Amino acid sequence: MANKQQAKRKVLIIKLALILILGVVCFGSILFSDPIERALKIGEYTHSASADLEVVNTCGLKIHYINVGQADATLVELPDNTKLLIDAGKSPKENTDKLLSYLQNDCNISVIDYLILTHCDEDHAGGMAAVLDAFEVKNIYRPFQIACKSGVPIAEEDLGYYSTTAKQCSTNCYVNFIKKAYNETYLDKTTNTVTSARVYLTSEDLVEGLSDIASTNPEVDFTFEFYAPLKTSETTLVTAADKTQGRPVKVYLDNNNNASPIMMLTYKTNTFVFTGDAEKEVEADFLSKYKTNASVINKLNNMVVYKAGHHGSNTSSTAEFLQLINPTYTICSCDYNVYKAHPGDKFLERWEAQVSSQGTNRVQETPFRTDVNGTIIFGVNDSTGELVYCSGVEAQGFILRWSYIASATFVVLSVIIISVKIHKNNVLLTARSLAKSTKKAQSVRKRMR
Repeated sequence: MANKQQAKRKVLIIKLALILILGVVCFGSILFSDPIERALKIGEYTHSASADLEVVNTCGLKIHYINVGQADATLVELPDNTKLLIDAGKSPKENTDKLLSYLQNDCNISVIDYLILTHCDEDHAGGMAAVLDAFEVKNIYRPFQIACKSGVPIAEEDLGYYSTTAKQCSTNCYVNFIKKAYNETYLDKTTNTVTSARVYLTSEDLVEGLSDIASTNPEVDFTFEFYAPLKTSETTLVTAADKTQGRPVKVYLDNNNNASPIMMLTYKTNTFVFTGDAEKEVEADFLSKYKTNASVINKLNNMVVYKAGHHGSNTSSTAEFLQLINPTYTICSCDYNVYKAHPGDKFLERWEAQVSSQGTNRVQETPFRTDVNGTIIFGVNDSTGELVYCSGVEAQGFILRWSYIASATFVVLSVIIISVKIHKNNVLLTARSLAKSTKKAQSVRKRMR
């Protein structure tokens, strides 16, 4: 009897020792979660590091890459509650109605603090007039392209002699946008007065203190900056009605797309790059001026999401530009069934070459596409700076963390240790009991003889 108790005590001690060692290993490894998650491509280092919409909605910064077909529309909800919309998709009415419904019903937007039109093409400007009709807009950034009818600037254009020297654009959606932009008003809740929206020309460093978008909350730090098109040596615009602020910029007369600005948003340790339809010429100008700029390079070292220029066109995202920005995630706003050139084969080859150089840090096998993934929303957690995202109906319910794996491993292996030991002990006891029963039966048979 004493031997049995000693054996049980030994088994118990062994089990407890094994579980203790297992606990030290599993929970001790959580201290090294970041390098482990990086090596295993889990947590924020994995392509599947997505969160459901509820998780993304807890973030202070949210960026909606909206599925608007072969077009562009991006909503940025900044951590100081500022709302910023870049481009507004395309007409006809059913397309703009979908965009307005998403902004009003899904995002509960009523006021847009900053409305940015990258350039005059219909797939970016098509819904702009409808947005100005549906929302109060406080600040409007417009391209350096002159709205014209029959080669004559419309009455609302008031850019002095630049009205006849800058590139002209006569698409109906752009003309309507310019008309409404200079007549846009909003209710200033501070003074309770109706105020005219401010209109700016998009370019790098338009006017000192005016070109970049700053936080309205001193406790919230982010930067939204314009780096292209490059400004000219001309003085600041001063118009008769003083309606437009900013400086004239380099004009690419043969291409509407190159009026598009290169914009950079930085929050916590995450930088996002937006380029509209800017093509290789604008990228080259950006590179020539900023590729050795320490401040810009520091931001790009934390570059996490790049919305591919010109929907992933072959004419944008040059190898040198991709090498400089080195995106973790890339998004193409496109519709393959409408325009099969986007994303382009040459763009995909250059993109693959760049992300392949990331080695174990690579998280995407292919770029996100709005026609495949639907609307894609990235968020940045206020307290941790962690990047999360969801896309269409494919969003996952949780982010796989090493702490989850370590905890689950501890529980499962502990149960196995206990159950296997108990199982073996039971077999041993059963075997001994059977041996005793056999001997007893043999003794009874002998007596009966």
